[in-house]
Amino acid sequence: MSAKAHFQDTDSASCIVEAPQENKSLLYHLHTLYLFSKSNIECVTIPQTFFALATALSGPLLTTNTSPSLIFTISRLPILLLWISINLLICDITNQRLPSAILEDSLNKSWRPIPSGRITSDVARSLLFALLPLSIFFSEYLGNVQETMSVLLLAWIYNDLGAANENFHLRNLVNALGVAAFNAGSIIAITGSSSLNDRGLIWLVILAATICSTISILDMADIVGDSARGRRTMPIVYGHEIARWGLAVPIMVWSVACPVFLGISILGFAVSVVLGFGLAGHLLAFRTQPRDKISEKLWCVWILILYCLPLFTDERSLWKK
Repeated sequence: MSAKAHFQDTDSASCIVEAPQENKSLLYHLHTLYLFSKSNIECVTIPQTFFALATALSGPLLTTNTSPSLIFTISRLPILLLWISINLLICDITNQRLPSAILEDSLNKSWRPIPSGRITSDVARSLLFALLPLSIFFSEYLGNVQETMSVLLLAWIYNDLGAANENFHLRNLVNALGVAAFNAGSIIAITGSSSLNDRGLIWLVILAATICSTISILDMADIVGDSARGRRTMPIVYGHEIARWGLAVPIMVWSVACPVFLGISILGFAVSVVLGFGLAGHLLAFRTQPRDKISEKLWCVWILILYCLPLFTDERSLWKK
């Protein structure tokens, strides 16, 4: 980033006026925390939760647990959601507190806590200092501290080292590795002690490759904000036409490859293919910003369906009982 751009970003950030915090209710502060992660609930929190549930209940198909219990797994949901929420909040605050991020958010996400004046970047930084040890101690208790540290390390590389603003290939790779770390950690959080077996680890790699090659779909509707931040995203580098085909093709490929790897039922295969090919068709046929926003949501649903594919296999031990 040039010196001129840096000072422009800093000036933009300094123009944000924090709302007085006196007499603010607990609900107000909780809502502020929610706003940090609001954009990622559909694409991270919900899919991660379903991934953990589906993978845990697949039993020996993907995990070291030979006899998963539905009741026990459901009872671990609050623990899983707390672990996801804490670490997602850290990632989001790390991203949104930077001057370049404040400038971008002021253009297309002005409701976020810092550009809206609910909190300053300095207060957000202090909040990080409180959340980081909480995350580490909690993950030590759960037994997934290595996975948690991987998430935090990748968040640091993505934001503070500028991987998010480099070429989109590096950005997508870091994103995919971060999601893979989230996935691996979520299995331990929801099972208590089990982990992925060899086939489960391959499944994790396949999902990471799927995300790495298709996550640029989230940039299609944010060209203005990304340009202001200096990001070289796929649609900015190659233009809309190449970017759309460059996303549609791998979406269709993975929609077939993922169910084939798991050996799932015809119903599961059909759901994956229909939704994936429908998403690709929508991306190619409708090329306006509102439609690209819809493509984002469809992509999140598609990823969620891929996460749930293990429940469509004949080997799912849950239904053998």
